[in-house]
Amino acid sequence: MGGKTTTAFLVAGFVVLFGAGSGQGADSLFVSLPDVVDVEACVAEPGGGAPSFSGSAIVGWSTQPQAKKASGVYTIRFKEPTVVGTVAVYSKCSLSYESGGKWASIAYAGPAAHRLRFVPLPANVKVTALRATVQSSLVTGGADLGLYATSLGFLAILSGDYANVAPGAAVVVSSSSEASQGFEPLAWLNKSWTLVDGFVDGGQNFFSRPREEDEPITAELPEWVTLVWEKQQDLDGLVIARGSSEKGLGDAVIEAYTGDGDPRFALGNAGWRVVEGRFSEPMKFRSMQAVGFGRTTRTKAIRLKCIGGVDRLGLGEVIAGPERRPRADILPEHRRAESHSAGDPRPRQGYDSGP
Repeated sequence: MGGKTTTAFLVAGFVVLFGAGSGQGADSLFVSLPDVVDVEACVAEPGGGAPSFSGSAIVGWSTQPQAKKASGVYTIRFKEPTVVGTVAVYSKCSLSYESGGKWASIAYAGPAAHRLRFVPLPANVKVTALRATVQSSLVTGGADLGLYATSLGFLAILSGDYANVAPGAAVVVSSSSEASQGFEPLAWLNKSWTLVDGFVDGGQNFFSRPREEDEPITAELPEWVTLVWEKQQDLDGLVIARGSSEKGLGDAVIEAYTGDGDPRFALGNAGWRVVEGRFSEPMKFRSMQAVGFGRTTRTKAIRLKCIGGVDRLGLGEVIAGPERRPRADILPEHRRAESHSAGDPRPRQGYDSGP
């Protein structure tokens, strides 16, 4: 056990916090890459094919396995010069952009171990292409056993300048399942910090405690995850991610803390205000979803409460971030996504089925 706007809303999925929104989910957060990218001009080297998309994002793009270690270079070209806000990527990669025929690198300000990264580009720079360079790793199974390959698990573009403030929060949970044990235990499993560490295992990350049949999750007996910051944060929305074994939040309510005391000890309803919003449909990669709050919410804590719909809460990552510099001019409104849409201190083992 441990501690991990006026209208409630129901969601199923994962949690990431950030971005301005219209209350309709990811449409105001993610730019629709299939609409703005010149697919035929995109290339993954060595030997990779064209990118594959899930909703607004590129997912599961791989290079051809090689006998020797060689970095994978993924180049995404736009149909026309474009002002890019923020690149969201799931990979320990280096990023660069092309503008005016010249390439420039863009650094990630967070820990090098993070795989889920939000990297803002310089303001008002028209970009003709993006490039992600990924180090290769040994293939451990299948027909390509013993060869080296790379994969770009997820790449998307956000319409504003965003930063992830979740790693700076204390994570308090209502309960947690037992820690992993055995010969090769999963060190992160069911630890509250795993929800803000920049890594989403492909299988399992965090579960609340198992419930007895006569003690289901309800509004009166909920499970919850709370992010608490030392100082007030201006938050515009959420995004969540999870592994394949996790069912998400089920029927959920998102709340912002408005009380005067320490949010970590505000276990009841006093001091909490329900935040309006609606999650987008899950993406294929880590079931990612986004929600916009419709207006900026200033708070020291956000609580994600499960009130039913699943037998236990299960999540992989929570990302929280304000929009630091809006960029409404990034793309014409009709090109925004419709309703689709984040230190890796852990070894990749066990259930980590993804890149």
